[in-house]
Amino acid sequence: MSWIVPAADRVPTPHLGRQVSPVEVVVYHNTATGPGGGPQGADRPRMERWLRGESAPSSTNFVITRAGDLLQGAPLTERTWHAGRSSWRGREGVNAFSIGVDFENAGPQEAYTSQQVATLRRLVPQLVRAFPKLREPGRHVGHKDITPRKIDPNPGIIPVARAAAASAGRTQVTTLFFVGAVAFAGWMVLRSRA
Repeated sequence: MSWIVPAADRVPTPHLGRQVSPVEVVVYHNTATGPGGGPQGADRPRMERWLRGESAPSSTNFVITRAGDLLQGAPLTERTWHAGRSSWRGREGVNAFSIGVDFENAGPQEAYTSQQVATLRRLVPQLVRAFPKLREPGRHVGHKDITPRKIDPNPGIIPVARAAAASAGRTQVTTLFFVGAVAFAGWMVLRSRA
């Protein structure tokens, strides 16, 4: 699994390199950009310019716009430049074994939109399917957790990501359990009447 968005939402970045080790963690960021003129203050053209490397020599795998659009800047097999000087669980250079997800957001003074949260809840299970280790809650962290001088992302989004990861793939199992339980209860009722 390399690209997970439709071609129209792929904005390849020039700032990347081959992933040097398996993906072990997802790092969440804010873009630190103010509102634009689109729905919910989204500025998709500005996010696309950033992903194309027109404004800064940085990159990320995904940007979730204020309107809830999911843009992908690099295949999951590529290393992006989102974490900077960083460490996680004693390992330096987090870019080498992580996926970056940026929220179009000005910072702590701005809440995430409901569309962004909904998109995150759809994205995380796809990442867990590609990299099953990501189901573990400690594998979804904020930029501030790997680079102490950073303050992003805003409070509350990491628990949403961790809950989405924990429940990824469990809907089918839960449904099967429920159907099985109902069938058993029905059988017990019929048996008691016999």
